[in-house]
Amino acid sequence: MSHEEFTDRLKTRRFLLAAVIAAILIWVWAFWPRQPVLTITFLDVHQGDCAVIRTPSGKTVLIDAGGAGNYDVGSRVVAPFLRRNGIRTLDLVVMTHPHQDHIGGMYGVLKNVNARAVLDSGAPHASESYERTLRLIKQKSIRYRLARRGQKISFPDGVKIDVLHPGDEEMPDLNNRSVVLRMTYGSASFLFTGDAEHEAEDDMLKNCGRVRSTVLKVGHHGSAQATTEPWLKAVKPSIAVISVGRSNQFGHPAFETLQRLTDSSARILRTDRDGAVTITTDGKRLHVTTTRRP
Repeated sequence: MSHEEFTDRLKTRRFLLAAVIAAILIWVWAFWPRQPVLTITFLDVHQGDCAVIRTPSGKTVLIDAGGAGNYDVGSRVVAPFLRRNGIRTLDLVVMTHPHQDHIGGMYGVLKNVNARAVLDSGAPHASESYERTLRLIKQKSIRYRLARRGQKISFPDGVKIDVLHPGDEEMPDLNNRSVVLRMTYGSASFLFTGDAEHEAEDDMLKNCGRVRSTVLKVGHHGSAQATTEPWLKAVKPSIAVISVGRSNQFGHPAFETLQRLTDSSARILRTDRDGAVTITTDGKRLHVTTTRRP
């Protein structure tokens, strides 16, 4: 055998060996069991709130559905997002409070997507949008429950939700009667605050044991009346998500709030700049993606 023939055979064997190793690695990657992940997407619904949660076992939760103005966010943004992601039924719908920028799109969602249960603040509010949504919930025989501090919701995959607010004290302002939820999965935790302002934050600091959370959905779109320094010291978020409309008439988020968040060293994400914000976690590490790039 000539030297050239030996060299060619050696190259062929090396190539075949590399191909076999590559095939084995691909097979292992395809069938190796992966740690299930929890996914939370804060949709860009302009000057409003909407969060879609999918647990590792596929359970789904919707918190608010935006809806300020005449644009039907529920039918045109939220429901299509759910359908694109294969969500035909929501296991739980949370209406934090009956302001239009939080529940204005809920009717459109519930007309297009099934729901098993609704958790509501129960705060009275004589708006056609809210009353129409309540009528639809009744017509579709969806289980309806009022949120109260101390309630717990558990999923079989280890995701747990605690209701931190409202408590026993009746607060006159609808924002401060917002449903506030703390969700945990492994060592990762998420705090959804609706439009809760400093009065509600103070109440939770006095009456709730643990509020510290990895991710904070900033209260009231970053209003100056929310996200106080004592609240941030207790929550200690690594990530702060502000759901807010670009160039909105309210001046949200307020400069003071942004400064407090910056001083707390939290990473700030905003739907007006970043678009939809998606956070996935295996219960240990967090991964963030946005629909807009800087």
